[in-house]
Amino acid sequence: MKKNIYPVSIFLTGILLFCYVFQRAALLSLTHDESATTDLVSAPLADIMFSPNQFQTANNHILHSILMKWSVTVFGWKEWAIRLPNVLFFVLYYVTAVWYMHQLTKKLHIRLAGVFVLCSVPYLLDFFSLARGYGMANGFSLPALVLLITYFHSKEKKYLILS
Repeated sequence: MKKNIYPVSIFLTGILLFCYVFQRAALLSLTHDESATTDLVSAPLADIMFSPNQFQTANNHILHSILMKWSVTVFGWKEWAIRLPNVLFFVLYYVTAVWYMHQLTKKLHIRLAGVFVLCSVPYLLDFFSLARGYGMANGFSLPALVLLITYFHSKEKKYLILS
């Protein structure tokens, strides 16, 4: 694979996967779980974080609820707006996968294949296109894992701290 084709391939793969995640977020009806999550949008910020009444649903992921509240306030009550925090965390996940594969090998075709394998699992993509907070969890977990692995290889504390 030529060096100038690799960045274009990585960029196009990321755009296509992001468009897929966003399209699902915009077109799918809200699931039963997600409908319970949206109740938190009308709750005051302090209640989202501290009130025991707001933890009656398994989907009260505090950061997700706060970001969902912001998204709905800005864009209105649309499925894609409710799901936007998870959709945007796919970008963090994808950039981390690219960075990790860049660290693992110099072979461009292996990098591209690795990124595709890490980012195209349908079950994983579902997490990013639904409003349950699991996309955000994956969006944080992969960078933490990659930074931890990088720390073990480089022994630089900055990676451990970031992890």
